[in-house]
Amino acid sequence: GGSATRFDPRFESSRTTLECASSYFSALLARWDDDAELFVDGDADAFQPLLSYMRFGKLTLPQDQGLAERVLLQAEYLGMDGLLAIVKARAFRNLHPDTHHDEARPLQDAFDAEFG
Repeated sequence: GGSATRFDPRFESSRTTLECASSYFSALLARWDDDAELFVDGDADAFQPLLSYMRFGKLTLPQDQGLAERVLLQAEYLGMDGLLAIVKARAFRNLHPDTHHDEARPLQDAFDAEFG
């Protein structure tokens, strides 16, 4: 068999932090041994802003468009629906500045209706 290659950085987080914002982690950790390390084969640069969002509830996307796209792809893969709703709402507001909505969900729905 193939051998694993170790890449750093390594991230440390509480189980609760990961489970609360990600359906992927929620499902995975429901059947995970508390003492075992969790390895996620992913993009560390894209994961860092997602982990910050999970910890603090504030989304800061990178200025680099390529990295921002990778962050959103990883968020979609990890089932971070709350984060994606915020991003879609911001995008819709930026594209339609005359629209006034206070909640992210109607704006996300409007974004999905317009862009799929």
